[in-house]
Amino acid sequence: SGEARRSIADYAAVYVADFASTAPAESKNADSEAKHAAAVAAAQRDFADRIAAKLIESGTFGVVSRVPVDGPVLRISGTITRLDEGNVAARAVTGFVGQAHFEATVRFEDAQSGELLGTVTVDRNSW
Repeated sequence: SGEARRSIADYAAVYVADFASTAPAESKNADSEAKHAAAVAAAQRDFADRIAAKLIESGTFGVVSRVPVDGPVLRISGTITRLDEGNVAARAVTGFVGQAHFEATVRFEDAQSGELLGTVTVDRNSW
C-alpha cells in the first residue's frame, strides 16, 4: 500500500556534486596545513569529476552532469573523511612508509526529495 522505494536503476539522469570534506590536516605547521587544504579542495572536485567520467564511460545514464539538472535525477555526493597524499620518495625507498590514503563516504539520493537510496564507503590506500 505504500509507495515503492526508488532504486538507482530508476534514473536516466545523474548529477555528481562536489564532495564536502571533514579530512583533518595531519601536519604541525601552517605551510603544510595550507598545502593540505589546497589538496583537499582539489580532491573535492577531482573525485566527483572521476565519478562523472566513469559514469559517462559506462553509458549507464542518458545524462551525467556536474551541475544540477531538472527532473527526476540521481544525485551523487558525499564527504571526504581522510586525505593524505603520502610521500612518494619514502614509498620508493621502503615500499610502505609514506603511503597515500583516501577515504570517503558516497551518498546516492533522489535530487528532488532528498531520499537516501544508499551509501558506499571508499577506502583507498596506495603503496
